[in-house]
Amino acid sequence: MTLEIKNLSKQTDEGSAFFDISLKVQKGEILGIFGTSEQTVSPLIQMIAGLEKQDDGEILFDGEDFSKPKQREREFYFPSKQPENSIIGKFFKGNPDQIKTENTNFEEIIKNAEKVLILEKPFGLMERNKRIDKAEVFRQSVKEKGLSVIISSSNFEEVFSVCDRVAILHNGRIIQTGTPREVYEKPISYAVAKITGRNNLISARRISSTKKETPEFQTIEGEHRLFTEKVDKNVLGAINQNITLAIRPEHISISFGASF
Repeated sequence: MTLEIKNLSKQTDEGSAFFDISLKVQKGEILGIFGTSEQTVSPLIQMIAGLEKQDDGEILFDGEDFSKPKQREREFYFPSKQPENSIIGKFFKGNPDQIKTENTNFEEIIKNAEKVLILEKPFGLMERNKRIDKAEVFRQSVKEKGLSVIISSSNFEEVFSVCDRVAILHNGRIIQTGTPREVYEKPISYAVAKITGRNNLISARRISSTKKETPEFQTIEGEHRLFTEKVDKNVLGAINQNITLAIRPEHISISFGASF
């Protein structure tokens, strides 16, 4: 069973837009959609849930088309009071209005979810240790029941701590997808590196040839020399061209008394 979003696009009244959003969520998988703000992610989640119409694109579940539900003008909060004609309403057993609205009541949520589950900010302001415990139980329950789950949030730690895969939303487009580790360790752009956790973003210029085993850079500010591991030469860009180097805090070690 697969939830598939194909080329979803929309121009909203507020001036924001979404362009060719395409995602797949497999049975037993949790996909996290992460954006820089609630305003960035919420309209997309509402479209996927069937609470808003999209201008273009398809929303399919096991090949069945749910692209054109009737629009209901209300703010989307899952799991409370889903419209009966929404995608989520179609995938729930019984009356979705009877589902408790407390986001931390994951046992009740899992019990009532039939095939597809969409949650917006499910862990809210929950403290970190509690969130980790809840996330582990939630992941296990999703896999046991075989649900296709989408979680959205503007909280980096929330999405990355619970999801099997993440999709980074920026300027109305999905700019990178992958496992949390892949996205965190190998951001493909400055935008991804900037919003996915603490990062030192350093403007620098390459001063070594592409053939050199260890690429060498000089920072624009301070003219410090930096060396990186060998990477594909296409990633390096042209020599003497400004680029951004990303260094996570946990990748830094400090030695005292060394000879420089």
